Amino acid sequence: MLGACYLVLLCVTPRALAHPGNLSSDGCHYCRTNCTKWCVPENQRHCHGNNQAPREKGKMVLGKPDRIVDGDTLDVRGIRIRLSGIDAPESKQTCANAQHETYSCGEIATQKLRERIGDGSVSCTLDKQDRYERWLGTCTSDGTNLNQWMVKNGYALAYRRYSTQYLCEEAEAESKKRGLWSGTFIEPWRWRRGDRLPGDRRESEGSEADGCPNTPRASGDRLKRIN
Repeated sequence: MLGACYLVLLCVTPRALAHPGNLSSDGCHYCRTNCTKWCVPENQRHCHGNNQAPREKGKMVLGKPDRIVDGDTLDVRGIRIRLSGIDAPESKQTCANAQHETYSCGEIATQKLRERIGDGSVSCTLDKQDRYERWLGTCTSDGTNLNQWMVKNGYALAYRRYSTQYLCEEAEAESKKRGLWSGTFIEPWRWRRGDRLPGDRRESEGSEADGCPNTPRASGDRLKRIN
């Protein structure tokens, strides 16, 4: 009888907990004790568990990324999260450096986000889902806002069509010629529409492939050039 009870307990124990506490049916719970140790705000509701997507905005997902998809997208505990307010070069996108040499800026953006997180965990506060069922959100790692960090260091742009939150960080990166701003590039939203640097004939990544909506050409779209 005791063995049977023990087996039942094993079956109902929540999986992949990063810290103690029972989970609700949607894989979420509140942090009540030792929150600082687990890098979770006290009394903040957050989520764990594979494929347990939050059902409301403002929820927090905590854990090590399963995968860094590209410079503005990552998977955490089975949930695909698009860093809101920013747009990084696409995986196949190329740019030109200060010496006018072509380099894979999309791969660099992905690598820099991966390196910044390292072996650590991320804490992502989710806002809403887009039409591709990704969660838009803000993620931090070791106290650093990753959305902000990517723009400030020139590995992503402020996605001003949807947010003006990171315009100051973008202006700083441009003035300091960091990352993309040290050379020449096409904005990611223009690259997805097929615009290319001279000599770049790579195939366009469609909106369905990268999960970003097609957007009409805005009056402010431009090719970034070295001064």
